[in-house]
Amino acid sequence: QKNCSMDIKKFCKNELLSNEKSITDSVIKCLKVQFKSFKLSDTCEKEMAEILREQALYVNLNPLIKVVCKNEIETICKFDEEDSGKVEECLKNALIKKKIPTPECSLEVANMIEESQADIQVDPLLQRTCALDLLTFCNNVPQGNGRHIQCLKKILESGSQTLTPKCKSKLKERFEMYKNAAQIAPLSDFQDLYQQVVTS
Repeated sequence: QKNCSMDIKKFCKNELLSNEKSITDSVIKCLKVQFKSFKLSDTCEKEMAEILREQALYVNLNPLIKVVCKNEIETICKFDEEDSGKVEECLKNALIKKKIPTPECSLEVANMIEESQADIQVDPLLQRTCALDLLTFCNNVPQGNGRHIQCLKKILESGSQTLTPKCKSKLKERFEMYKNAAQIAPLSDFQDLYQQVVTS
């Protein structure tokens, strides 16, 4: 909270004044929007990346996804053990295959994909798959603002160096996801971010 106090005052005044049961949830939702637009201070951006990473690994920590995607989580993305990212990954893939019937769930999963595009840390599966590539090619690139994903994208497109096969495959899958999410999520927030990563 203290890492984001300035950002909350700047961007989320209305959420603080709201009478909602959980002010924390609405403030986090507000900060997520700013996170995707790269408008947060460095300390708050790091804090949000950590929160979103935790939510990506454990769907129970993401109350909004649990509510709006309840049907999908109980049917197409049901896993017995503690999920460590499986449920989120399943929802992302279901979105691409157009298997999510609930519009609110589609939108929230698209938002989740956008957040992971803003910072690779928020996408633990991609970060794990490309850990070696990030160390090899992007070690000097600062974290955040989509820079690590852009770095990997440049390597992928340059052809002069080779990404590990698993990273290459997962990265191509992610770019397909970003493209699909751009068509579902509110255009204002996402189109710019998608264009920035695709055209850079």
